Amino acid sequence: MTAEHLLTHTSGIGDHLDEEADTEITDYVIGAAHELTSAEAFLSLLDGHATKFAAGERFSHCDGGFVVLALLAERAGGIGYHDLVRERVLLPAGMTSTEFLPAGELSAHATTCPRSRCATASASGCTRARTPCS
Repeated sequence: MTAEHLLTHTSGIGDHLDEEADTEITDYVIGAAHELTSAEAFLSLLDGHATKFAAGERFSHCDGGFVVLALLAERAGGIGYHDLVRERVLLPAGMTSTEFLPAGELSAHATTCPRSRCATASASGCTRARTPCS
């Protein structure tokens, strides 16, 4: 199997979401999504799913291929996937106010005060709340 197989959904690896199976979409429950904070944590979604076909044999949508690609990128880059995306994609593109965070993390720029309660709203959030935010 190659990175191209993973990118083009021709890897044949099993996946938690099998679009070819005769099931309902509500049958696919990831579970505690807030625990999926790293590429390594997503590996549990691939566990126990048999290979569907030999790599390159045909197309079958597979989210799990991107989990494997994220792990490969981490190992090649020597840093975690979220940091890798920030350093290699966002910052070179000048996207200094954009963040790619693990599940459950909140940006340092996030505000817990809804904009509808702000007397003055700016790109960085509430500058003065009309009423206290809890």
